[in-house]
Amino acid sequence: MFYVGGGATIFHRVTAGGLPTKLANYPGGTVITIAMNPNNYKQVFVSDLNNKVWGSSDEGATWSDKTLNLASLTSLVTTIEVFSPDATLANTVVIGGGFGLFQVGATGTTWTRLTGLNDILPPALVLDLHYDYTDNVLVAGTLGRGSWTIAGPLSGTTEEAGLITRSKKVPRPSRPVSSSLLPLRHLPPAPPPSAVPPSTAPVSR
Repeated sequence: MFYVGGGATIFHRVTAGGLPTKLANYPGGTVITIAMNPNNYKQVFVSDLNNKVWGSSDEGATWSDKTLNLASLTSLVTTIEVFSPDATLANTVVIGGGFGLFQVGATGTTWTRLTGLNDILPPALVLDLHYDYTDNVLVAGTLGRGSWTIAGPLSGTTEEAGLITRSKKVPRPSRPVSSSLLPLRHLPPAPPPSAVPPSTAPVSR
């Protein structure tokens, strides 16, 4: 099954091989991202171009505005991830990414900054989030500042943080770090224009 957004329209399909149907009751604007509860496909969350977050627990038949105070924390919600340890909707936590990371319970009334993580991430727009249930790790992809992994993001403590490059991942420590963060790896600065070899310099024609 899947949800997919195009403009201000959301389509939904449950039966394999069936045709997608339009969720006619979606009240939001142009869709930026959609996230489904991995343990309960009927629950879905959407962020739109108006910096609003919408939630549904019945496959999009009805929707509620989940924006609450989020507009005071970030000017644009670019990505959403849903953490749900079981099919109980009351245990669902929604993580919103933009200029920072924020969380709210499915029945909560206030978005809060995700504890500890906003001090780790660089000041960049978070474009993608993925939570790994097996390793209890949240991966955040940023605009121009790399991809970051944070272990134990929803346990109230940050055990580690590391920059992931395209060629190599920062290895995990052999034992959890409970009170301090691992040193972060940074990409080397780009060479000045004068240091670029002539063969790689752009040629005007």
